[in-house]
Parts: sequence; C-alpha cells; structure tokens
Amino acid sequence: MVIMAPALCRFLDQDLEWLALRIDAGTVSIRAMKPHG
Repeated sequence: MVIMAPALCRFLDQDLEWLALRIDAGTVSIRAMKPHG
C-alpha cells in the first residue's frame, strides 16, 4: 500500500488539475453565454 501511495498521489494530482481546467473552461463558457451586466 505504501508503495502505491506516490503513484496514487501523482494520479490524483493530475486528475484534480484536469478537473480544475474543466471547471475553468466551464465557468468561462457559462460567463460568455450570460448577458453582460
């Protein structure tokens, strides 16, 4: 289990980074669709 920890952390880190990018793109597109004001 301990041996798997670094790989798991790296995988989760990449996953969270990807998720953050997806959320960023989502909020930007939502903001673009909304009328300004």
